[in-house]
Amino acid sequence: MAIVLGMESDVLSTLCKQASHLGVVEIANYNCPGQLVIGGELDAVAEVSELAISKGARRVLPLAVSGAFHTSLLKEAGTKLRQELDKVDLKDLKIPVIFNKTAKYQHEPLVDLLAAQVYSSVRFEDSIRLMLKEGVNTFIEIGPGKTLSGFVKKIDKKAIIYQVEDVVGINKLVEKLEALIKTTVDKLGTVDVLVNNAGITRDNLILRMSDEDFDKVIDVNLKGVFYLTRAVSKLMFKKRSGKIVNITSISGVTGNVGQANYAASKAGVIGLTKTVAKELAPRGIQVNAVAPGYIQTDMTDVLDTDLKAKNQEEVPLKKLGIPEDIANMVGFLVSDNANYITGQVFHVDGGWIM
Repeated sequence: MAIVLGMESDVLSTLCKQASHLGVVEIANYNCPGQLVIGGELDAVAEVSELAISKGARRVLPLAVSGAFHTSLLKEAGTKLRQELDKVDLKDLKIPVIFNKTAKYQHEPLVDLLAAQVYSSVRFEDSIRLMLKEGVNTFIEIGPGKTLSGFVKKIDKKAIIYQVEDVVGINKLVEKLEALIKTTVDKLGTVDVLVNNAGITRDNLILRMSDEDFDKVIDVNLKGVFYLTRAVSKLMFKKRSGKIVNITSISGVTGNVGQANYAASKAGVIGLTKTVAKELAPRGIQVNAVAPGYIQTDMTDVLDTDLKAKNQEEVPLKKLGIPEDIANMVGFLVSDNANYITGQVFHVDGGWIM
């Protein structure tokens, strides 16, 4: 195996094909921008290493390892691992898992993916980029060393990294996070406003929707609101004031074809908003929700042009909203001008629902 620095994956992949007459040689690891790892039979790896330098690679560093890990040469080992995994009672996943083999959320049987990981390329960079796209900015590397943390930093310099090597490290991390929350409160004095705005979609018809796609949307869109609201409510409860605004959607009011998971999550946010508003009102805390219609965002940009035109035509104001429309409503609800409003859901939808 060898590390190849400063070469694009498509170029390196072509070189691997050119050297395949000498034996198996493949890209084993897609670590981060400018760093790939090749693995395979010795003569073929040596040939690709030389070709890479001649084609402009910055450096090629041989790795002193005992095998061609994450290449098809280890398929027999993966098959044996699969047989052993059949003897283990693996529980269903309780949290979303991205597998490095596919850089996607797990949809296949867990044992198949674990076995295939032995002889498949590690798509680490794509996996990290998927998480970044969904708003993840904090990563914890569990185990000795800081190699993976370094890769993440090269993918996104703004990423927050923690290293945990053992149980003691886990306890220290928890203490560090608790101290961070306390420091933030100490520095700002208090938390006056919470706006729950995180949201994702995994659209599909109910007959085709996977458990994973349903759970992921519920976890982010509904559970995320619950966890943050619960944490901040404790601070607001003590000082007898505060404002919470939850961003829901008209899909949570009317339902929407192909969005059983999204509509359920947003309807849940509405129910959560009204319940928490009743619980916290005696302590002077106001909780409201804003239900946007079709707003021009990254989430709606992926929609088909004809579909967006159709949606715009259905809006009485004959135009799609912009983020500022939602921001203005949220700004009003967290201001002193809205001190006598709580438990309400405000539709910002161009008159779509009326």
